[in-house]
Amino acid sequence: MKRLFIPFMLMACILMTACNSDEVISKEPEVKTIQFSKQDYSIVYGVGASIGYSNGGGVYKVEVGNPEVIGKVAMDIETRHLILLPIALGESTVTIKDVNTNESVTINITVTNIHMYFHVSTVEGTNNNPYITQGSKIQLIRTCDDQKVIRIVGPDNQSTIAKGLFDMTKGDEYTLEMSLYGSDSEEPQLFRYAVKASDAVFNLYNQWFTHEYIPVPTNRAISPQSPKLYMQLTDMSNGCKITTMMCQYNNYSIPVE
Repeated sequence: MKRLFIPFMLMACILMTACNSDEVISKEPEVKTIQFSKQDYSIVYGVGASIGYSNGGGVYKVEVGNPEVIGKVAMDIETRHLILLPIALGESTVTIKDVNTNESVTINITVTNIHMYFHVSTVEGTNNNPYITQGSKIQLIRTCDDQKVIRIVGPDNQSTIAKGLFDMTKGDEYTLEMSLYGSDSEEPQLFRYAVKASDAVFNLYNQWFTHEYIPVPTNRAISPQSPKLYMQLTDMSNGCKITTMMCQYNNYSIPVE
């Protein structure tokens, strides 16, 4: 009796193991719905932007809330990026439906003028510019009508200390001219600076401020995220040095007028 019972138990164990193995092999991996790192994004007019995402089933339907602001969208499945082509200033939602999970994610997009932000880290020497202090921000803006607007923002990132127009020209070296109005100014004050900066800063400036808008949905050639993105302004009247660091894109709260 025992001789018959033992082979029967061995066969039962083998069958149970085989069944469990089949279950493990046939079990499909869980598909997680598409995710973005945050809900609110700021992109610049006329420049194609890409926003990375994670997870997702690979099949998506995209709906633009305001097609007059966001002209075209595409999903780059291989690199996991949402590609956007903004065609006007304004705001829009973009909703991505993950077909495989039957869930949707909505992100908010704000399209602003082209802009560069610089944080003033040090001021060395006698500063003749009453609007720029340590901790303030220098905001360079290219508007839709191709005006080059400058704004000096206080350390609180909200209050406008001065604004006006600027131009950067290249001779033997780069020269930055600021024509600034303070809150009580009737006449603008002109300030001229010799500019030294990282090559990436000059490249980004030339890409955004000296060429025509190129409405092609491509990734940014330069990502202002490196701590080496500095710009030093030397007052051409007395040699005062103002050292600034470029703020990381999408990581500041200064509103663009």
